[in-house]
Amino acid sequence: MAAGPVSPVARPGAAATRPVPGATIEALRGSKIIAVTHTDRAGRYTLSLPPGSYVMLVKASTYLTKQTTKTVAVSAGQTLKVGFVLDTGIR
Repeated sequence: MAAGPVSPVARPGAAATRPVPGATIEALRGSKIIAVTHTDRAGRYTLSLPPGSYVMLVKASTYLTKQTTKTVAVSAGQTLKVGFVLDTGIR
């Protein structure tokens, strides 16, 4: 999980995003929360989910993008990387 931009001007060789620690990630089926986790200091998270389709909802109150979603389908034994980039509002 990352947030960007980190400055109003992109600089070659400089990171355009920064990690988002403490964001909440929920895996939903309909309106039912199946699993919840939080990002670590590096903006990483893990969730173990049974096979099925989920809406991944991210909540982070300190960014212009307060919440965002992605729909994913999980198969048995599958590992998915689902990344999000939140808008910092820097222009």
